[in-house]
Amino acid sequence: MKRRILILITCLAVGILPGCSSVSDIEDQDYEIEDIAATSESSEEPEEEPEDSEEEATEEVSEAPEAEEAATKEATEASDTASKPVAKTETAPAKDQTAAKPAATAQNVNNTPAKADSKASGELLPTPKVKEGVRHMGENAVNVQFDWDPVEGAEGYEVCAEDKFYKDSGYKPYKLYGQTTDYYYTTEPKYIAQTQDLFDFRVQVRAYKGEGENRRYSMWSDLAYGNSYGNRMAAPKVVAGTSHQVDDHHEVDFTWQPVDGAKEYRVTVWSKTPEESEYQYSNCVKTTDTHFACQAQDDFDYKVGVEALGEEVIDGAVYPTTGDMSEYAYGQIR
Repeated sequence: MKRRILILITCLAVGILPGCSSVSDIEDQDYEIEDIAATSESSEEPEEEPEDSEEEATEEVSEAPEAEEAATKEATEASDTASKPVAKTETAPAKDQTAAKPAATAQNVNNTPAKADSKASGELLPTPKVKEGVRHMGENAVNVQFDWDPVEGAEGYEVCAEDKFYKDSGYKPYKLYGQTTDYYYTTEPKYIAQTQDLFDFRVQVRAYKGEGENRRYSMWSDLAYGNSYGNRMAAPKVVAGTSHQVDDHHEVDFTWQPVDGAKEYRVTVWSKTPEESEYQYSNCVKTTDTHFACQAQDDFDYKVGVEALGEEVIDGAVYPTTGDMSEYAYGQIR
């Protein structure tokens, strides 16, 4: 391109254009030269674009803080709008209250103490009526038997038996008899609890018919109570000992009120010297009186406990019974 321009310039200088035979040719050539010059100018224009680009970039940079400032303002306005509480309108849709309501609690129709009833449909069987427990003497233990009349249509009976030690009566709950985790099933209208100690029992029974999901139950019976010790005698209330001189020795007298049903009393004595810290067992005496005297010629401290002894008849035979020991009574010889 530069070479052609150089040739044209040289030709113009000498007044001759190669290949030009007429003025029109020269005019045409001039036109071509102008075209070439225009093309040259257009080809050189992009070299000036970086300056324009720098100016535009400067303008964009100058405008960037303004745009950023405007965006920050819009974000702040949006945050303020979000933090403001929106007033409820009458046209706002109401919340769905269904999910907030708790599901209805299923009710157990039977009065079972611990075990759920079968869901088998059908009419319930009649409820058993359990009698109070009656004591019988077994070979090695006392039996407490609970009976009920047979239920019409019943194929068997389910029994819930609970017990507790007699001294726990009144302030400790019953537990399942024998520490079992299941109930007792029988086809006979009776239940027998056995023990060698002093226990209270209570029993509930319900009748059933059928098997599996088709089994039908009766309502649980009312609680029936019994025990292995009968009418246990009360513990005597012993008065603190009083000391006095009798001939050549000293005595400490302990007294108590008579106990209903007692035939005699068993007195257990502990003693120690004033220098000792622990009482030691001394003796055990039976008496029909309601007083007892401890005798000594030296200084002694005494501790006394008293039990009422009686008798009871079980299955036509007479058996000895023992009441609880009294609270300890104390006395001294000085």
